[in-house]
Amino acid sequence: MDYICCYIDVQGFYANNVFYPRECAVLSDHGASVFSVDHELKMDQLSANDQRQALYLTRKHHGLPFEVDKGAKIQSINDIIIAFYECDLDDDHFLAACKSKEAEDMLRALGIPRFNLGKLGATWSGINTRLEPCSLHVNPGKCSLNAVIGMKKWVEKG
Repeated sequence: MDYICCYIDVQGFYANNVFYPRECAVLSDHGASVFSVDHELKMDQLSANDQRQALYLTRKHHGLPFEVDKGAKIQSINDIIIAFYECDLDDDHFLAACKSKEAEDMLRALGIPRFNLGKLGATWSGINTRLEPCSLHVNPGKCSLNAVIGMKKWVEKG
């Protein structure tokens, strides 16, 4: 996949059928960044079902606490994604790679051409780098930074 100029991953929560990012990572040949995202929701604003899902994701999946002490606003994260994408954009590198529907939806909303690696057979277990999660996580789980590193390694293996 020589056409890829950057890799994007996002972890978060659904509330009222809307996805709220909680962590976002981006990786290109120029570097990598991972960010805590302030989704501005409070647990008591969620339905009982959405609260159960958020608590499950915190305990069993990505390990990100629901409440955000410090985090970037989503507009700032969008600007960073665009900057990483444009940094390596040229005639030969014009796609942002992702693995999740949520990351694909974010890229679509930003007008960034994207490729979901799942269409090539990438699975989460196949791209998992088995690294410790970044400092944003309260327990081991899926980490966006690990995901973008793993996606790049998966593509390079070919």
